[in-house]
Amino acid sequence: MATPADRVRVRTLIMVGGPNAGTPLGNPDWWRLLIDLFTNLVAGHGFSVGPSTATGHPPADDAPDGCRPIAEMIKAVVSAGNSGPAIPGLAAMAPDSPYLAELNGPSASTGATLFSVTTDFEPFQADPPFSGPELAFWTALDTLADAAFTSRDVGETNDLAVGVRSMSMVDNTPLPETFHLPPITGINHLTYFADADVVARLRSWLERDTH
Repeated sequence: MATPADRVRVRTLIMVGGPNAGTPLGNPDWWRLLIDLFTNLVAGHGFSVGPSTATGHPPADDAPDGCRPIAEMIKAVVSAGNSGPAIPGLAAMAPDSPYLAELNGPSASTGATLFSVTTDFEPFQADPPFSGPELAFWTALDTLADAAFTSRDVGETNDLAVGVRSMSMVDNTPLPETFHLPPITGINHLTYFADADVVARLRSWLERDTH
């Protein structure tokens, strides 16, 4: 059994959609807008986003892949009374978060080799294309994300939650190796691990460390 005296050496650190420099979506004002938008989308298109407490039915087949994680995040926000400090995991991602400043400080360096996976999500550029309710769902969320980044005068390309620059740097220093998925892939912050190329790249990075 490990003891407090034991040391763990991290050789490889892979960040997938990591908010290394934060994201404006960490601001509680954007959470409330997301709740309103998501509620309207689900009600308007009749998506089932999780097992019903009454029926236990699974999510509907036509619900976009990102519905369930968004629903879980919203449930946590609502349960906490929409109070920013009460959701530390979200509040910590705000660009001016003390937690992020500490993580990016010199004393936080692990000596590990750093890698990152990023994407710029643009639903209308995806191939194969989105269509119907799924296109409406992703387009609405993408519009909200773009508005959040524009509000900070950064106009940064983003994966629906985190800006590409934020994902690609640590303490304003570019990461040595980044795997970037172009908009044509249709991958966003909620669907990275559903992509075979992402999984293959993660495996190659981890296997590289074993040789």
